Amino acid sequence: MFQGITAALLGLIAVTVAPVARAGQEIPEDELPVPVMPTPELIAPPPPAAVIAAFEAIEAAVRTGEVEKLDDAELPAATVASVTFRRLGSVMASSTAIATPNKPEDDTLRRAFAEAWERAERFAPRHGDALDEARLQAFRDEIAIEIEVSGAFVPLLDADFILDPTDPLRLPTPPLNPGHEGFAARLGRFVSAVTPGQMLRDGVSARQAMTRSVGQVSDDPKAGLEPLATLRLRAVELFKFEVAHIAQREAGGPPRFLSRGGAIESLSSVSGVPALVALSNGIISQIETRMWPGVEPYGLRGDYDPILDSHDPRVAPPFEQGLVAAALLMASEAPYLGDEISDRAKRLAMRIVDGLGEIDEEAEDDPAETPIDAAATAWAIGLVDPQERRESVDSLLERCVDRTREAFDPAEGFVDDVPVGARGLLALALVVNADDDAELTFAERAVRAAFEGSRGAKLVSQMPFLFWAEQRLAANRGIETLPSAVALREMRDRALTFQLRSDDVDPRDEDLIGGIVLLTGRDPLPTSQGLRPIAALASMLGDPSLTPRDDPSRGELTIKQLMATRFLGQLAASEAESYMYRRPAKARYGVRAAPWDQSMPNEAAALGLMTLSETLKAFDNGGGRR
Repeated sequence: MFQGITAALLGLIAVTVAPVARAGQEIPEDELPVPVMPTPELIAPPPPAAVIAAFEAIEAAVRTGEVEKLDDAELPAATVASVTFRRLGSVMASSTAIATPNKPEDDTLRRAFAEAWERAERFAPRHGDALDEARLQAFRDEIAIEIEVSGAFVPLLDADFILDPTDPLRLPTPPLNPGHEGFAARLGRFVSAVTPGQMLRDGVSARQAMTRSVGQVSDDPKAGLEPLATLRLRAVELFKFEVAHIAQREAGGPPRFLSRGGAIESLSSVSGVPALVALSNGIISQIETRMWPGVEPYGLRGDYDPILDSHDPRVAPPFEQGLVAAALLMASEAPYLGDEISDRAKRLAMRIVDGLGEIDEEAEDDPAETPIDAAATAWAIGLVDPQERRESVDSLLERCVDRTREAFDPAEGFVDDVPVGARGLLALALVVNADDDAELTFAERAVRAAFEGSRGAKLVSQMPFLFWAEQRLAANRGIETLPSAVALREMRDRALTFQLRSDDVDPRDEDLIGGIVLLTGRDPLPTSQGLRPIAALASMLGDPSLTPRDDPSRGELTIKQLMATRFLGQLAASEAESYMYRRPAKARYGVRAAPWDQSMPNEAAALGLMTLSETLKAFDNGGGRR
C-alpha cells in the first residue's frame, strides 16, 4: 500500500459494532477449494470498462423491471460481489455473493443482484388496480444502485496481522486498506466476507469485520475473539480482497467509481483564500444543523451519524460544547470571512455558551464536574467579551476556573486523572482567564509544567491548545520570542515528518495526502485527530517568532499547510459521499472521523474550523496565497 510508510500504519481505529449484511455461505463438501496463492492478475478487481458495462446492464434491468434479461448479459467474474439498492436516501436492499466451486465467479454478480432485487421487490407498491404499472415504474425510477466486485482472495499470514500493544486482549487486526479492501474467512464448508462498502456504510472496522466473519463461519460469535494460533488450529483461513466500487449519487444519475466511498479532493480546491472561506462557511453551516432544535437551552447535539441521520448522545457533553463554541468564536474573528459568516458564527457560539450557563441537571452533565470539561468550558467562555456574558455564564465560568485550578499544583504538577494530552487545554483555560498577575503566574507554571513533561509524541498530543496557551501567555507578558520556541520548532519538524506526501502513497491512497499520522498506541492512518497538530502548525506559520517573513523555509511550510488543509477538505463530506447519507444536504461539509469513517464527531468539526481560522490568519500575516 504505502511505499514510504511501514506496514504498521495499517492499523484501524475501533468503532461501534454495526451489523454486517450477510452470513456465511456453504460450500458442498466434495467441492472444497484447494488453497492457492492467486496471481497478480487475479488479485486485481475487474477492469473499469467491464464494471461500467455490468452497471449499465443492471440499471437497465432495474429501470425496466425486465430482470430476466440479465441472465444473458456478460458480467465480469468476481470472487465477491455486492449489490445495494437505495431509495429516498436509505438502503432498501443489499446482498453479497461469494464465488464457490459450484457457484463460479462468472455468476457471483448475477446472484448478488438477484437476491438484492428479490428483497427490493418486497417494497414495490402493488395494489391490484390500474395504477400499479405507473407506481411500479416510479418505484424503479427512484432506485439508486451501488455495486462492488472483487478480485481473488489473498491469503493472510500470521505475520501480516497487527497487534495493538494497548489492547489488553492482544487481538490481531487484519492489515486492510480501509475502504479499498474487504475481509473474508473460510472454515470447512463455510465462507463469509465483508466488503469495503459494507464497512464504510455500517461503521465496521477491520477488527470487527474479522470478528463477524470468523464468528459466522464458526457458528460461534466468540470465535472471532480468539488468538490467531487458536484459529489456525481450528483450520480457519483468513483472506483480504480488493474491490472496484461504483455507485450513483442519486437515482438515474451517472455511475461514478469511488475511492474509499467518495472522491479524491484536489490540492487546488483548497489552495486559496476563497476556497478556505467556502470550506469555513460550509463547516459553520453544518454545525448549525447540530444545534438543539427545541426551545430548551441545550446548545449542541451529540456527534452526527449521517447514514442514520442521528445524534449520539442527544445532548453533546460539555467538553464538545466548549470546543465547538471556542471554534466558532475563533472563526468570528478570522480574516476574510466577511460580516455575514462572522456574525453567524458568533450567534451560534453564544447560543452554546448561554446554554451552558443554564444546565438542566436531568438532561445534561455539569460542565464543572471534571477538569477537562471545566477547562473546555472556561476557555470558550473566556473568549467572550465580559460585557456580553450573562450572569449565569459568569457564575459557571468561576466554578469551571476553580475546578481547572484544582487539577494543577505548582509544586506537584497536574493531578493523575488529567492525561498528558489534556494538559495543554487546562493550561490554555488558565491563561485565558487569568485576571491578575498572581493568576497569570499560576497559569504560567501550568504551561511550563505541560512543556516540561512532554517530549516528542506527547508534545504533539497537546496541540494546538498548549501552543495557544504559550502564545497567549507571551502576549500577556509582552514577550516577543516564545520561551518554548525551540521545542515548538522541533515539534513542528517531527509532525511534518509524519505528514503523508504524494510519493508516500499509491495512487488509490491519494486521499490521504497531507494528513498527519499520529503515532499513539497502534499506528493508524491519518484521521481527524491529526487536525490537532495541523491547527497548531497553521498558527505557527502566522507567528513571526516561529516563522519569520524572511525564513527561507516559509514557502515550503506554506505548501505543507495547504496539503494539510487539502486533507481537511477530504474529511469534509462532499457530494461524492452523499449517496450513503439519509439527508445529504445536512451532512454536507460535516468533518468525518476519517476518510473511511462516515461518523462526524463534534470534536472533528471544531478542530477543522480552528485549523481554517488559523490558516486564514497566517495568510493575512503574509504566510501564504490569497
